[in-house]
Amino acid sequence: MEFHLSLPQLPILLSFIVSFTVFIVSLLKSDRYYAVFLLLLMLAIFEWSGAYLLEISARAFPLIVFFSKLKYFGIAFAPVFFLLFTMSFTGTMPKQRLLRLLPLLLIIPALNQFVVWIEPLHHFFFSDVRIIPVENMVFIQHDYGPVFWFHTIYSYGLLLTGAFILIRMLVSGEEKMTGSVVLLIVALFVPLLGNVLHLFRLTGPMQFIDLTPVSFSFSGALFLYVILRYRVVDFVPITHQLILDNLREVILVLDHENRIIEVNPAASYLFRQNQEDILGHPILDLSLSNREIISGFKDIYDIECETELYIRGEQRSFELSIVPIQDRRLPSLGRVVVLRDITERKIAELQATRSERMESLELLAGGVSHDFNNLLSAIVGNLSLAVLENRDPLIAEYLKQIESALDQARDLTRQLNNLSRKSCPEAEAVSLKSMVEQAAGIFLGDSQIEARMEMTDDLWNIFVDPAQITQVVNNLLVNALQAMPEGGRIIVKAENIRLSSGNKLSLNPGTYVHACFTDTGPGIPVDKLPHIFDPYYTTKKDGSGLGLAMAQAIVLNNQGAIYAESGPGGCFHLYLPAFTEPGHDQQVPPSAGSSRRSDA
Repeated sequence: MEFHLSLPQLPILLSFIVSFTVFIVSLLKSDRYYAVFLLLLMLAIFEWSGAYLLEISARAFPLIVFFSKLKYFGIAFAPVFFLLFTMSFTGTMPKQRLLRLLPLLLIIPALNQFVVWIEPLHHFFFSDVRIIPVENMVFIQHDYGPVFWFHTIYSYGLLLTGAFILIRMLVSGEEKMTGSVVLLIVALFVPLLGNVLHLFRLTGPMQFIDLTPVSFSFSGALFLYVILRYRVVDFVPITHQLILDNLREVILVLDHENRIIEVNPAASYLFRQNQEDILGHPILDLSLSNREIISGFKDIYDIECETELYIRGEQRSFELSIVPIQDRRLPSLGRVVVLRDITERKIAELQATRSERMESLELLAGGVSHDFNNLLSAIVGNLSLAVLENRDPLIAEYLKQIESALDQARDLTRQLNNLSRKSCPEAEAVSLKSMVEQAAGIFLGDSQIEARMEMTDDLWNIFVDPAQITQVVNNLLVNALQAMPEGGRIIVKAENIRLSSGNKLSLNPGTYVHACFTDTGPGIPVDKLPHIFDPYYTTKKDGSGLGLAMAQAIVLNNQGAIYAESGPGGCFHLYLPAFTEPGHDQQVPPSAGSSRRSDA
């Protein structure tokens, strides 16, 4: 007979059956990636047990040698899958990094297989092979060579690494995890003990039987019990990885030296870097444009505040939360940094505040202008009588000064009245280019200001109230003129654009003409930018603070938008709805600027 089964072989047969059972159940649980490693572990033990059972059941020497080599597939790969299961089970390493580690861990087992199968050529794995008959059984006994001991040290290193991970989890883990971790540690040390007893032939009457696959099968059964009984697998890695991957907030985990040791996909997307390129680097290297801002928080371990960051050239608002990572034995292991983008919320809050302020000021302005007009009417009437009756040249000069002051008061009243009116604009198609050129000729013609027009040849007409938008253009040119008393240059650029829904200007999607008024004056201080459209806010000694407030009110009333930037000089951006002929949808030419500003 080629094969014979006897009583001492029953433990190996039991190992074969148990490993196959756990393999099948693991297969049913393999919807989670860490259960896949358990499946691979049990597949390795199943192969090991099956080949070993055939080895000790065989009678022919060639079959014994063949199956003794075949079992090393399972022997070599089982410790690798054991470690990977332990690491994935405890959430020690993210899934992506674990999968990248897998081929590296498999290099030495694969080389061992090559050495085993060419063993007759070198004897580096087995220095000697002997056949030993015991009762009605035949065993093969090896004297081990240097490659075998290297393989053994490597395998033990993997198993002990898994033991260290589990023990660390037991020491610092939650109370609800204690029972499962203890069982896992037992499951780890049972095969270690069984293998040591076999290698040094300390199993007495069973010294020729390798009980290591039996102990590994026992470990697999314990793993399965932990999964089904404690179900810790269902929440530990999810807590560490899946929840982290699905959070919209940006998560950065820093060690005590401010190096990034963990990030989530949201952080990778925000800073436009791969996770692999971020990990291990100092937090200060994450974003050069925000280096100064980040450095202000490098020594802060516990804070909740709002901050501004520059993301791809755009300033965005974030809620920042920094909390320390603490351990019972150490004061701090690092920090968790959480960033939540609140830019849209801040814009909405600012727009709501400005809208409420404008409404209240419009109401106030209407009442003041009405009462002020009544007073002015009485003053003008009496002044006219005084001028007619006066014959004194000196008094006439005083009366002329009063008339000049009354003209300024009338102009201020007119501005107040315009600010308070909610009249519907009488929109029509007009040329912004002609409007700007005409205003520049009037206000800049006799000045030392050079006006340069940079507008596309196919610039669309705008659909607005001409009188109202002329007042806005006049105001912007006069502001530039007053900002450059000693001369300078003003550049007016205009282009066709198409805005999509959800743009940051809160404009309706559609076609617009975007004009940019830039001067070479001193610019607008950054701290004053948020207030320049506020009514009665002015930086000029003789300014009323109503010009830009009126300009904004007019533009908004014409379904457009206006905002300012500060650079080498002042810069005002004006967005006005383009005229679309009935039945004709304007298309943005490829050369237009819509692609650059569609998300503005």
